[in-house]
Amino acid sequence: MNKTKQIIQEFERLNKTKTIKIDGTDRKRLIFINSDEVFKIFSNCNDERGLNPFNDYSYNWLNEFLCDFLDSINEEDNINDIMRDFEDNINEKIDGTTDIYTSNLTAWLNHNNSNVYYLTEALEEQEIKDGFNLLQIAQYKAIEESYYSFLSSLKTYLNNKYELEL
Repeated sequence: MNKTKQIIQEFERLNKTKTIKIDGTDRKRLIFINSDEVFKIFSNCNDERGLNPFNDYSYNWLNEFLCDFLDSINEEDNINDIMRDFEDNINEKIDGTTDIYTSNLTAWLNHNNSNVYYLTEALEEQEIKDGFNLLQIAQYKAIEESYYSFLSSLKTYLNNKYELEL
């Protein structure tokens, strides 16, 4: 079996999820079936940019990231080419993950106090008068941070497990 096929099988296994109900609430949360392995690979213990157990959105975003990664793989392609193409197109993938509905964006903002940081960043960088666009840009920044953290973790994992030079 070639390395690319092994990588596909490995990340299909790692990206298996289920939804659980959070005790004492009506909320549901996505979790990874192989959560210990996934957390070890994709959490960034020094900050909140990677998979964060206190941020449900990071689990959804990692699931989207891994789906995008798996969608970009062709068994016949060289993994270095795949990674280069994936990284070149990562901003399009972030665009596709950013919410378009105001209710979803305000729910995201309300979900974690640290999301105000991204709103402040968007406000400082943009000349935007529309609150909806401001929320979208803030969420885009949060997803972008997470995706680049996931990408770094993915490269490290592939380098270590499959002895690749990415």
